[in-house]
Amino acid sequence: MTSLELIEGLQILQTHYAEQHGYTICCGHDVIYAYATDTPLSNEEFIRMKKLHWYQVIDSADVEDEEYSPDATWRGFV
Repeated sequence: MTSLELIEGLQILQTHYAEQHGYTICCGHDVIYAYATDTPLSNEEFIRMKKLHWYQVIDSADVEDEEYSPDATWRGFV
């Protein structure tokens, strides 16, 4: 993931948080986490997020899901 992909992904997610200038992100080792958004992304935004190398993990096996889940956290490897 490049810095541009990181920034663009966060900008897409930002519009879906109730507190657009105060939402929480965190990191662990080489992953940045953005919590589930308050409103769902459009299909076009979901596709763009995937192209920007952001992904969601739906189950506990840490398997990337190809389908969008509005309740899942977004992750980006840096």
